[in-house]
Amino acid sequence: MLFAEQFGKAWFANNAVGELGMIFKYSADFGTIGALFDAKKNFQELKFGASFAGSAGPVNFFVNALGYYNNTFNKVRVELFGAFAQDALSVKLFVPTNINLGNTVTAAVGAVFRLDYTLDACTLFVEVSDDDFLADNFDMTIYPGIKTNVGACAIELGVKLSAKSAFGVDVPVSFQVAF
Repeated sequence: MLFAEQFGKAWFANNAVGELGMIFKYSADFGTIGALFDAKKNFQELKFGASFAGSAGPVNFFVNALGYYNNTFNKVRVELFGAFAQDALSVKLFVPTNINLGNTVTAAVGAVFRLDYTLDACTLFVEVSDDDFLADNFDMTIYPGIKTNVGACAIELGVKLSAKSAFGVDVPVSFQVAF
């Protein structure tokens, strides 16, 4: 599932903590506030950040901000995520933004959008992703498909259409069996 792959790489709480690292979280009725500090190579490489996750009715969201120091403060990553679910419809949007602070400041803004609609026996979905909307080259993936369960087996079948420097078509099939 493409969205899960992108989402798993982005959330900093899943990253390994190095030589000295701390993750703090505080949850209350308004949401969860988090902070991260990670130092490696005798404080020559630092990663630090803050996060906020919350919900408002059927909408869940989070915002992460990460800074990276490697002998200079050289990179900032901001992540925005929102999910809406009501009845049979669910919509998710993830927008990671990487800002490189070298001699020339550059930014890469990506996005992953997913729409799921559940019917009685299956769920129809479409996922659209782009690694960098600001890039000169067009690079988008569209992944429509269907998910269903047969007993303990969850099956996902779709057609992944990629438009990069060349056009590609993949037919991913996923089987998961829960015990």
